Amino acid sequence: MPESVPISVIREIADRFPDARQILISGSHIKGCATSESDIDVFVFLPRVSEVLREVARVDGHLVDLAVHDFRSIRVVLTREHAMSICALADELEQGVFLIPPCDEALALKALCRAILEEGPKPFDLDALRSHLLGQSSDLRHCLEPTERHAIALGLAFKLMLLEVRARGGWIGSGRYLARDLDRLAPGFIDALAQASSLSLAGQGDKALIDQVETTIRRHFGTIDRRWHCRVQVD
Repeated sequence: MPESVPISVIREIADRFPDARQILISGSHIKGCATSESDIDVFVFLPRVSEVLREVARVDGHLVDLAVHDFRSIRVVLTREHAMSICALADELEQGVFLIPPCDEALALKALCRAILEEGPKPFDLDALRSHLLGQSSDLRHCLEPTERHAIALGLAFKLMLLEVRARGGWIGSGRYLARDLDRLAPGFIDALAQASSLSLAGQGDKALIDQVETTIRRHFGTIDRRWHCRVQVD
């Protein structure tokens, strides 16, 4: 167990879930980058759960991010996230450390996480995303109602991040993980997008945000084509 995780925290969690088949620690305490402000990421695996529990609470004075699954439910969530090109959970579990000698199901879970990470993100419909971006940038040009303009600008910024990270073959992370991936894959992109979005949200003009949409589309598609095509199965 990592030295940065107090044994009192694990003891209290184990007492709360006496029938736990496995306890896993993940996150910054495993990666060696935990600070005094870092929470402790803990997965508890029970023989069977009727619903997944997720809570953030103080345990013996320490902030703990707790997830309670069984081995069936965690595989469902992993498969669902992989289909959405999200790898955060697979990465956490693959790097995590079991506190109980792993059973066959625990070893199979580790193998599944490695397979997901090795396979990489699922194919993503970039053409549809391009169409949404062009449609929303057109809406932003013509919308006059402030609340609607804010909603459009926020949607544009998020979809633009998705396009940039997926066009470069990256995973879709959440929050800071998406920003970190974009900093690695496309240095300067997030800073420029944050500045352009801030101007739009402050009512100081939308040109910078619309320009970044069109620049990003040209970079990955070669041209601004406001048409897009998709194939559908017709019986």
